Amino acid sequence: MKSFTYLITLFLITLSLTCNNAMAQCTFVSTNGYTVTISIQPVNMLVTPNGGGCVYKTELQYNIQFSGNNIPASLFTLQGNLTCYGQNRTYDLPNNGGAGTTLTANFSGPFMNGNCGNYNKNGCTLANIIIQGPGIPYQEVPCAFVQFPNPLPAELIDFSAHENSNGVAIEWSTASERDNDYFTVEHSTDGINFMAIEEVKGAGDSKELINYSITLSAPNYGINYYRLKQTNYDGETTNLSTISLDAKSSGSKQYTLYPNPSSDRKVTLVVPDSSEQITYTVYSVYGQKLESNTIVNSANKNTIELPLSGSTFIVEIFSGSTFIGKEFVVVN
Repeated sequence: MKSFTYLITLFLITLSLTCNNAMAQCTFVSTNGYTVTISIQPVNMLVTPNGGGCVYKTELQYNIQFSGNNIPASLFTLQGNLTCYGQNRTYDLPNNGGAGTTLTANFSGPFMNGNCGNYNKNGCTLANIIIQGPGIPYQEVPCAFVQFPNPLPAELIDFSAHENSNGVAIEWSTASERDNDYFTVEHSTDGINFMAIEEVKGAGDSKELINYSITLSAPNYGINYYRLKQTNYDGETTNLSTISLDAKSSGSKQYTLYPNPSSDRKVTLVVPDSSEQITYTVYSVYGQKLESNTIVNSANKNTIELPLSGSTFIVEIFSGSTFIGKEFVVVN
């Protein structure tokens, strides 16, 4: 009996589920005296149409905490395996703990009700944790997501984007809204760094179908991502959906600047077709000209280093003598 009790203590793993919107939490107790608590929550999906179907990645928010005695500098292994819409994909977690976000490998699936935008984080049901460390044997443990019992602040039916003669038409519909102050439409060229570009007043409380539509400026040439967020009267914000638009029309901006926001004052300018000469001018938000440079015999990718003064800039771009657009760039 003593031997059996010792084995249970040696390999003790406790599982707990936190009642939050799609959150799972697992606790692992090491025989060395420390405990690892891991919380996983899906916060967003990055969805791209692909032929007759959709490709998507799930963005996860994690919080990994160590407590107790003999805490190691790092675990040997720490990964996850996420199940969404009946498929599972791996994702990485930091062996030394901390909080942040991570992306899964690509999922794929057919159109859902004719639209890739209908895939969302609520389709994720299980977040296995793969772990090994001092005093914790190698194992894969399932952590089921627990859905938040209250209704969503906005029940989204559809979210779509398409090009027209004026730019990009963004449309969405809600079946119900609760304490909904406003929506925010955000734009990204890489699916990771988003910038708010439009706010739309919400309906407050509603149990009827409401259709929303706005027109935005011309998209960048190639893949553009649009994210819809909702903010309650109490200031709580929820990511509702993310969609992509492959802009190929003559009205599309023939360049991309990324990352935006930038963390190191460097952005990459991508021009789809190589140009003999690219000229860019950087202005402050007050219209003051800060610098102007010319890139001769430019390839498809060029690095622009922003001035040291200021945190928001306007970058104006010419291909040869042809104006091709301007962009606000934020430095974090």
